[in-house]
Amino acid sequence: MKTKTKAKAKSNTIRKIFKSKHYQVYYLALAMTGLLVLEGALFGLTTKADWQEALTIFDFTENLKQTQVQLSTVFAPMIGVVEGVNDFYKQATDAAMPLFDLSGSDNDLAQVVSGVTEFYSQSSIQMASLLDLSATIGQGSVAGISIEMEY
Repeated sequence: MKTKTKAKAKSNTIRKIFKSKHYQVYYLALAMTGLLVLEGALFGLTTKADWQEALTIFDFTENLKQTQVQLSTVFAPMIGVVEGVNDFYKQATDAAMPLFDLSGSDNDLAQVVSGVTEFYSQSSIQMASLLDLSATIGQGSVAGISIEMEY
C-alpha cells in the first residue's frame, strides 16, 4: 500500500512541475517593451566609428582568399591523378581501336583475344605506376596528399 502512495505522490509532483503556467498578456507586452527599449538604446548610442570597427572585425575577405589558396594546394595532387587517369583512358581507347577493327582484314578470334589480353596487361601495369603514391609516404601526408605549405 505504501508503494502505491509513494508512486502516486511522485507522479503528482511531476505533474505539478510540468503543468503549464498561464501568464497574463501584459507580461509578454512588458518583456517586448523592454527588449525594444534595449534595442533602441543599442542603435541610438552607437556611433558610425563603432559600426565601422564592427565591420572590420567581421570582415573575412582575406581569410577567404587564403582558404581558397590552401584548398587548391591541398587538392592539386588529387586533381593531377584524376587528370592522369582520364588521359590514360583516352589513350587506351585510341590504342584499342585498331585491335577491335576487323573490317577489311582476315584477323581471326585468337589474334583478337591475344591483342585484348596484351592490352589489358600493359594498361594494368601503366595504371599501377600512375596511381603509385608511395614516393610521398616519407613526408607528412594525409591519404598520399602532402599537407606541407610553402609561403
